[in-house]
Amino acid sequence: MGDPDRLWLTDTIDAVIRTGNTRRASGFCTYQTAYSEWFYPDIMWPDMSLEVFKSIVDDITKVEQNYGK
Repeated sequence: MGDPDRLWLTDTIDAVIRTGNTRRASGFCTYQTAYSEWFYPDIMWPDMSLEVFKSIVDDITKVEQNYGK
C-alpha cells in the first residue's frame, strides 16, 4: 500500500540512468518511459560522480527523438 499520488508520474521521462550495469526496467514507470533513453553505466550508485552524470547528460542532448515515427 502506498500513496497513489506518489506512485504515478504525470509527465514523461526523458532519460533513465540505471547504475550497476543492470539492464532491466523492472516495471519502472512503464508508460512514462516508453520513449525514454536508457543509460546503464557500469558503476554502482555510490560511485556516481558529477563527471559521469555530465557525460550522460551530454549524450542525452545528442539524441534526436522521433517518438516512433
